[in-house]
Amino acid sequence: MSRTLTSAACRTVIDLTNDDEPAREEGAVRSSKVRVVGEVSGRAAVRLVGDGRAVKPETFRVPARGLPPGHRWFHLDALPYLPASERDLIARGAKKAVSWAGRTEWPLVYHVDFTAEEVARMLKHLSKLLLEELPPTMRCLTALCFRHHVPSLVGDVIPRRTEQDVYNFCADLIAGKVPDLQRARTLSLDVEVEAGRRSELQSSRLSSLLLARELEGGAGFGRTRRYANFQNEFKRAHEDSLAVVAEFTGCAGDVAAVSWVSDGEVICGTTAHSDAHNQQYNKPGNLLVGSVEAGTLRALDHHRIPRPRVEKGDNASEAMRQSQDPWLYCSVVSSDYDAISRRAFTSSFDWTVKVWEMESGGIKCVGTWHHGGNVNFVEAARDGSGRVATAADVSSQAVRIYSLRQDDVSASPYLALSSTRSSGQSWAYFPATMRWGRAPTSRHLLLVGYSPRGQGGDVDIPEDRRNTGELMLWDASRAVRVPVLAATTANVFEVAWHPTMCRFIVATSPSGLPTEKQQRVRTQIRIFQQDLDRADGAYSEFQKLDCAAADINELTMMPNSLRHAYVTAGCTDGIVYVWDTAQGDDVLHLLRHGDPLDDFSHDREKEDTGVKFTAWETTGFLSSA
Repeated sequence: MSRTLTSAACRTVIDLTNDDEPAREEGAVRSSKVRVVGEVSGRAAVRLVGDGRAVKPETFRVPARGLPPGHRWFHLDALPYLPASERDLIARGAKKAVSWAGRTEWPLVYHVDFTAEEVARMLKHLSKLLLEELPPTMRCLTALCFRHHVPSLVGDVIPRRTEQDVYNFCADLIAGKVPDLQRARTLSLDVEVEAGRRSELQSSRLSSLLLARELEGGAGFGRTRRYANFQNEFKRAHEDSLAVVAEFTGCAGDVAAVSWVSDGEVICGTTAHSDAHNQQYNKPGNLLVGSVEAGTLRALDHHRIPRPRVEKGDNASEAMRQSQDPWLYCSVVSSDYDAISRRAFTSSFDWTVKVWEMESGGIKCVGTWHHGGNVNFVEAARDGSGRVATAADVSSQAVRIYSLRQDDVSASPYLALSSTRSSGQSWAYFPATMRWGRAPTSRHLLLVGYSPRGQGGDVDIPEDRRNTGELMLWDASRAVRVPVLAATTANVFEVAWHPTMCRFIVATSPSGLPTEKQQRVRTQIRIFQQDLDRADGAYSEFQKLDCAAADINELTMMPNSLRHAYVTAGCTDGIVYVWDTAQGDDVLHLLRHGDPLDDFSHDREKEDTGVKFTAWETTGFLSSA
């Protein structure tokens, strides 16, 4: 590639000595730092400085004569070479699958690295043309690329290489993007492995694991060449074979709730535009049922209200009223499914909870539970009792526990629960989270966390009440409140239950911190367990984990031994904090997500949602989004 200057007053200086800087590494020399300086009337016209990092002495071995070529596809008629920028674009791939029916010969080779033999031949040819002895090094070839137009000098001397291939190679050489000559690669495109082929590979891996377990026992060493937990390996083999089988689009807004209602059907709730200034964007599709087998997505219109009349703004004109749907579709923000009763539940900002029954032909609404405000949570108990808990945006009796009535679902009786803390006229304590127990001995227990909320935002909440709240544990089988011996007045962000033990974790505002820690600890995760010495079944705090995030969205608890577990917190700062309760209170890992898609001007924790999904795989891998 030519880097010469056309002016007669120009002179080109090639600096290959690198005497200005010592080598950073013993036994290493500086890579060529090339300066191309053009002087016009005493001033520099061009100045290009290459990378000056330390590298090992740069020589390459030429393969012995008579050995087979180093390329995998030595039978190719041409050996194309693409520049690094184009290779990177190909490596990123297409966003969608591409149908290619015009070509039958696969794989399609699109790039073949230059080998040491080809570079040696190139330098030998240049030595003859330039009438000087050139050392067989990459530094020498790099210098020549700055001094001469190497592609035109080499031409088609290299078999199966074109002048354009040499040009691209020289461009990468100048940019420092040429790979190791001793590890030449051949890059190609191929059709995606079909499901049948993937199934064969998966079956082969399972067969190998079964054979190794049969011959080596449970130790998992020998033919596996490493220690392996066969139980986890079998689960991993299954999970690694998971692939996308269906994708649905056309929802009314962002997906807010998803629940499987059968082996092949999923119910999905989304947000909807319902404010007076954006009602023109409101549309059906706030509640949908997707069938994986049929590949269909069906919208349900049950969570809707008559469109209210807007008196001000763009939606107040008569033309806008005539053009809009008479119905206003409301956000569906929570859903759940009870496999025992085969009933699904959805809650919405239309102030209702809908109860759905699964049928052979689809899904049918069998009941409606009306509330006094937006219903943020609905969750069914997993103890087979038919109890369903709901939580609404009302200051009194916000939590309800319904006992499902089979003959008349809409008339199902319920027990209402309220926060015991007093509130003001413009603010109150509202349910911020709600979870039924997961372990067999705790599935009848409902854990509810309350946070303060003002009618006009935080400004309506007194300063001394903003970090307050309430933690309530309710025994639904006995209809009594279970004492919780700590953090009962803290602001609660999220709760989660242990899957096999009578334990739960709570994300709260910090309390009881020394002065030096108050600046860096902004939230805390408290771990509770049942106090067996008390007859009332009270839960007491036995460990506290400090967190630097201002708010916590999601909590998980993954057992790693009989007594301890991994605890994760997905937070608004885009970080997943991971603790091991066996190793004390210090954070074990900080899993940082990238920048959000939406721009934020100042404080990410206030303007961005952060991490909203965390889940453990059965093999111990953590996923988050």
